[in-house]
Amino acid sequence: MIDQFTTLCRVKSLHEQNKLKELRAKRAAVEVAQEKENQQRAVVAESLAALPGKETALYDAIMHVSVSVEDIDETKAKVLNLREDHQKQEDEAERLTQIRMRCESVRDEARVQYQIAQRNLEKFTNIKSDLVTQQLIAAEAQEEAEIEDLFSKKQRMLT
Repeated sequence: MIDQFTTLCRVKSLHEQNKLKELRAKRAAVEVAQEKENQQRAVVAESLAALPGKETALYDAIMHVSVSVEDIDETKAKVLNLREDHQKQEDEAERLTQIRMRCESVRDEARVQYQIAQRNLEKFTNIKSDLVTQQLIAAEAQEEAEIEDLFSKKQRMLT
């Protein structure tokens, strides 16, 4: 019986180790997602800081100069493209935030699974330990009974 629990404990230990590897992988994925999100947030901040200057530069090119309506429309289109590009960058940052949040959720689930594996390993290790203890107590009691029986036979023979 103890051999079976030893094998079972080995299996539970391997299961726990696999869950720990999964948890570490999920933690690493969260770190990567966080880093990508931070980088994109920096790009968005730079874009936001540069946007007014770029718009001003486009408008300054046509200010105080005689231009056609097509030039004005073209300038407006360029400004709208700048704003759209900035919005795409913000959207990408938001998408990366959602990815990070999903990774965190998966990591949290992996942590729960690892904790369950730890508790299972501990439970079966404790059961095995109890069985070993009971076996040792039983062996000790049997040995004491044999010694007592041996001495009682000698005393009966002497009397």
